[in-house]
Amino acid sequence: MVFGHNSNIKLGANTLHVQTEDRGGTNCMIDTTVYYLGRVLHRRTNNYHDLLPLTEDNQQALKLRVDEQHRTVLEAIRSGELQLAIPQATSASANAAPGHSHQAGANSEKPPAAVVPPAKLVLELLNARSWLAGNRPRSISPSKRKAERTYLAQA
Repeated sequence: MVFGHNSNIKLGANTLHVQTEDRGGTNCMIDTTVYYLGRVLHRRTNNYHDLLPLTEDNQQALKLRVDEQHRTVLEAIRSGELQLAIPQATSASANAAPGHSHQAGANSEKPPAAVVPPAKLVLELLNARSWLAGNRPRSISPSKRKAERTYLAQA
């Protein structure tokens, strides 16, 4: 049987969602994830291989572990023991009540934080002639990179 918990917790003006679940007997993992606006801020996983096979007593012990892990993460957030990096650029506008806009010049409102553009991603395709062989992307092993570079240089 799969057990789990979902909780919303206020951290200042922000609301975090904490989800704990048993990933099932084939994975044997208890997974707790802390979300802010759909973004994963923290993840804690623990296995329970020691409880296999899942007899009725072991299922009860598993439920207690799921409950304990969820409660521990909630307490760590409340106490400040678990430091979470909450994105500041979206926190003011995302937590505003729907239908309410920020008024320019209002003394109680801070101006929105500057949005920093993401770092530029540069992708160098080392196997440019064959990466999509058979309509399926194909990776190239590090040992073949030198040979591929030589091939491309000669082309």
